Amino acid sequence: MEGIKKFVKNTIYPACFIFTLILLVSSLIHALFSLSVPLIFKPVSLFQFFLFSFLLSWSSIVFKDKKMSFVGAHFLHYAIFLLNVFVSFILFDTKRNIFVTLLVFSVFYLVGALVALIVRKVSPKKPDEKKTSYKKQFK
Repeated sequence: MEGIKKFVKNTIYPACFIFTLILLVSSLIHALFSLSVPLIFKPVSLFQFFLFSFLLSWSSIVFKDKKMSFVGAHFLHYAIFLLNVFVSFILFDTKRNIFVTLLVFSVFYLVGALVALIVRKVSPKKPDEKKTSYKKQFK
């Protein structure tokens, strides 16, 4: 039962959050440039976005590995991300230009990675538990 709770907390919840953000941003972009009904609300598009969100959330397991360097984890996550884009979007729509699609999503990933790097550099470091004088009273 703990495994299911952990899976829901670490994969399903972030996937739903990513899915909501994708729909919100794409709806806003579509509303700014067109007054017609958005194409993103087609069932196939919704499935593609949710599959993409789920696989992206699942691939974040790479960052939990403490043995891997920050750059190595991002490189592996980027490779999984490109495979995710291929599975989620290119296989469903064979009329798309593979190179352009991967290039556009690579730019999105680069922007996200730069934001993650900036947040990591700006945020204060967490103190080690062993260095603090606090002793836990409850387990």
